[in-house]
Amino acid sequence: MSSLVIKQQKSSLTPTSDKKPTKVLLSCPTSIDEVEITFDNPSRDQPNITDYTWQILKELLLKSCVKHAVITSTIRTSQSQAEAMYNNLKSGKNVSYKVGGNEVTKIYHDMAKAGKSQQQILAAMTELADNIITNGGEVSTHVNEYNTLFYNVLDISLSKLIKGDTGKKFTIEEESQVYNIFHNDSRIRKVHDPSHAKDPALHLEIPQPLAFNNSGIAALEKQKPFKPSAKLAIERARGLPLHSLKYASYPYIFYTPTK
Repeated sequence: MSSLVIKQQKSSLTPTSDKKPTKVLLSCPTSIDEVEITFDNPSRDQPNITDYTWQILKELLLKSCVKHAVITSTIRTSQSQAEAMYNNLKSGKNVSYKVGGNEVTKIYHDMAKAGKSQQQILAAMTELADNIITNGGEVSTHVNEYNTLFYNVLDISLSKLIKGDTGKKFTIEEESQVYNIFHNDSRIRKVHDPSHAKDPALHLEIPQPLAFNNSGIAALEKQKPFKPSAKLAIERARGLPLHSLKYASYPYIFYTPTK
């Protein structure tokens, strides 16, 4: 790092301390260039993060005194979503999902109770997830091929956040402070509270500028017709109820709210 700003954090009293808490010096990054963001799977996930989102992440991580953060997930296919859900459920992590996701979760519980194999359960979960998405429903906001264009969705590992130049991880209290910094930024549509046991990662949903550009959307639609999931991504980005947008013309999309 180049220059660093020194911040002070008060520690709590210990049984052997006197009446005054000790103070620990903490050096935080001073520019976004000093904030490092890496990926668990770079080839899969890095192309799904736009420059717009990257700038927001850097700014807010800098504000949070984060030296290093790891993005663990972005867009998922039906199969990779089913695998993620299976692994979470098997390890006892009951993550919150959309209505369609709850249906997929039920498949897991029913088939696991019936003694079915992992391969059989995953095949059934993937098939159901794919059917839900194909018919315009949602399993998870991660599962939408149009997220890169309109609505970036990503998870940042809380356990891998590195605090300033200490090389140490954040405490639960400090993780809550990071959450508040992201939650209070108007550019982010949704942040899952990390103190919620069902959501072990910092889950972020960030609307992209293109989602508000009707002429830009129409120009892309002329190049290649969109699938129904494109409309869902745009609705989420605009903060509208799902299925509240309609086609003003077809086959070229020019979205307007339904009356």
